Amino acid sequence: MRRLVQLGLLLAALALCACEADEPSSTAAVDADVVADALDVGDVSAEAGVPDRCCPAGVCPFGEVCLEGACHPQPGQYGCFVDGECEDGQRCDDSVVCTCEDASCKPATGICRWPGDCCNSDADCSGSDVCAAGVCRPLPADLGCWHEGNCAAGQVCEGVVACPCGDGDCVSEEGHCSLPGLCCLTDAECGDGGLCLESRCVARPSGGQCFSDADCSGATVCAGAYLCPCNSASCIIPSTPGACVAPDEACCVSGSDCPQPSLCVAGAACEPAPGGNMCYLDAHCGAGRECVGATICECDELCPTGASVAGTCRTVATQCQTDDDCGLGLTCVIRDQAWCPGKPNPVNGVCVEAMDTGCWTADDCKGDERCTGEVICTDPAGCEQTNSPGVCNPYPMAGDCCDSHLDCEPGMECRNSNTTVTCPPTVTAVCLPVPKYGEDCWNYLDCPVGQACNKAWICPCNGRCGKSHEGWCGSMDGQGCHANVDCGSGYTCSRDEECLLNPCFSTSECPTSGTCKSNLTGQCWSNSSCPSGQYCEGLRVCPTDTTCNDPDKPGVCSPLKEVGECCDSYKACEAGARCISAVTGTGCVLDVSSICAPYVQFNITCFSDNDCEPSRECIGAELCACGLSGCDTSPVAGTCTLK
Repeated sequence: MRRLVQLGLLLAALALCACEADEPSSTAAVDADVVADALDVGDVSAEAGVPDRCCPAGVCPFGEVCLEGACHPQPGQYGCFVDGECEDGQRCDDSVVCTCEDASCKPATGICRWPGDCCNSDADCSGSDVCAAGVCRPLPADLGCWHEGNCAAGQVCEGVVACPCGDGDCVSEEGHCSLPGLCCLTDAECGDGGLCLESRCVARPSGGQCFSDADCSGATVCAGAYLCPCNSASCIIPSTPGACVAPDEACCVSGSDCPQPSLCVAGAACEPAPGGNMCYLDAHCGAGRECVGATICECDELCPTGASVAGTCRTVATQCQTDDDCGLGLTCVIRDQAWCPGKPNPVNGVCVEAMDTGCWTADDCKGDERCTGEVICTDPAGCEQTNSPGVCNPYPMAGDCCDSHLDCEPGMECRNSNTTVTCPPTVTAVCLPVPKYGEDCWNYLDCPVGQACNKAWICPCNGRCGKSHEGWCGSMDGQGCHANVDCGSGYTCSRDEECLLNPCFSTSECPTSGTCKSNLTGQCWSNSSCPSGQYCEGLRVCPTDTTCNDPDKPGVCSPLKEVGECCDSYKACEAGARCISAVTGTGCVLDVSSICAPYVQFNITCFSDNDCEPSRECIGAELCACGLSGCDTSPVAGTCTLK
């Protein structure tokens, strides 16, 4: 980029000299000093050896930054050139920042340091104290920490509040060494209501539940508890608490007491290990799910069902505003689809399982990425399908499919093609540039009240059509629309319905917009304007994405045509009949020969070979063309016969 800027300046200098030449045909000589001044790098001769570090456009090669108009090496993790690159309260010492013009200057990175009596390393502290945020603090015991240097390799320091040196209003709190991600090292990582067992956080048992005999009182034992180690993919069921029961009342204590591969369910029964979406207890379903319809027949008890019945797992849609509203192992997320342009930011989310990988929303991705493929249950009645995270992918290009406004990069919105509703996006939605209100538009909502969006065309998601193009805001009459509501009172949204009804076209190939037309007494601009049992005969509407030689023409509401009568529209025939060309025997293109004919059964009855498989042909069809003199036989379908 820097070379392109320099080249542009050089060409400008050449052009300037040529323009100022005395004779148009003379060759202008360019002085070396003029070129050097244009490039703003001083003497450009090889002997000068001046480094080319200027960055007038603020752009430097990869690995460098632009400061004072000159490129400097990118400082490392702890390096700096200015105080702003350091933590609050630190200053950048020993840095050398060069200007563009100073050829003798050699840039040097400094180091971020705490000033005055603050410490900058453990060596500045006495005894075993450690330096954290410029303050000497006692070395924490056990797995406590002030920074990750107090923890073992691969561990992180969580929950620490190390007040900066000189901040008298802050209260410091010692952290704890932890495993990164969802796996745990100590109970401290699991909060007040959790325990770290097998490196996994589990809810602290209560109400007669347990994970070991130590959780039980008196002479009772813990029966039916199972622990699934963190990051293990081989567990039959997730970590499940057992029940505290008297030894002589327990049907089983562990799976080893049951026939394999059965489980000991809460010490009450030995049952086959549930697979797929089956369960006996809520814990068998995992975080954020519940077991519905299970019946457990306890040992030596009369059971109404005769045997235990496995239930099914169902995802619970628990509303939340913060993570505190969710249980252990769950996090509160607001679905990307809940964000609508121009609307207040949503505050209500749902609880989903916390994950180390994947994404629930765009917040889990980098700034230039979106979250795709996530499944989040929001139905208050719950969902059979489990919540599952998506993956982070780059922003889509303009015209690509989207299901959230957060899917699109800044300056773009996720717009539906077949509705005036901008939010929420539907299956037709694609990313499109945000229009200028009152000027450009995709629908009437982008225009002031009383105006319509003229000639807007949105090619739907995965549609086989051309590029979308914006419309413009204008008066109602003759303007673009998607529905009658776009046009206001006294107008009708007239659309090319023939394209949508053509049996040989895909609806994705047809324009989704129409044109606002003034209502006319005794005439119609759409079939929907006519009473039941009638259609708009003679209506002609030019598709919004094409140019037609003939002007649009209103029709007249007329009764639907019977079989054998002439027709000029796919809407013209009575129920059970379709309008087809007598010349071609198909409805792909209507012409002056078109008549209403009965529907056929593909590859059985027919009016043309197109109604049959390629291996068959249509035999015996009788079809009189509209207006053909002497032919008044009612249409008779033929039979698809092997060739």
